[in-house]
Amino acid sequence: MEKTKYYQLNQWAAGDKVQRIDFNADNAKIDAALRTNANAIAAEVSARTAAVSAEVTAREKAVSAEVTARTAAVAALEDKTKLHTILTHYVRSSSAQQSIDLSSVRWSQWRQIYLLVQLSGTGVCECGFNSMKNFFSVTLDGEKYCIALTPLYDTSMKICGLLSGPRYELVKSSQTYGDIQSLLLYPPSGSSISSGTITLKGVK
Repeated sequence: MEKTKYYQLNQWAAGDKVQRIDFNADNAKIDAALRTNANAIAAEVSARTAAVSAEVTAREKAVSAEVTARTAAVAALEDKTKLHTILTHYVRSSSAQQSIDLSSVRWSQWRQIYLLVQLSGTGVCECGFNSMKNFFSVTLDGEKYCIALTPLYDTSMKICGLLSGPRYELVKSSQTYGDIQSLLLYPPSGSSISSGTITLKGVK
């Protein structure tokens, strides 16, 4: 009896005796071959599904990491460009000098700082850092003054700024930004402060 080329199934010639055992043997071979083929297909499908799932997961992680990185970059850029309020101090009513603590200000963290002064009362008030009284002066009539200071992250730079408001002038000192511990408000004789605010805002 002849056999097929690949699975060795029976091929009867005209004179061959047909027996049930031969059919059963062929069926067993076919069943085994089909099962092997089905297992191979299932394994291939499983492997490809796992590969696709792994690729999707990797891409999702990459996209998530990219989104996180870009969000952090945008937040850092916004933090660099926005105006931060560093300190706000409400000035009490007094005809005597007052000292406002600035020791918590980290000048090395700031590119530019704006000192905003608005005082009400009678007369004028001399202002300066630490014990210096004449860095700049303001009128006690509620006008707003702004001194733009530019430490540029360097505490060794000498204090220099542009005063704007009712008048414009360049103000400077022999002290450095690292020396600053306080802001002194000094109303001379005949002047007194009734209220006001001192605000520091900065750009990093």
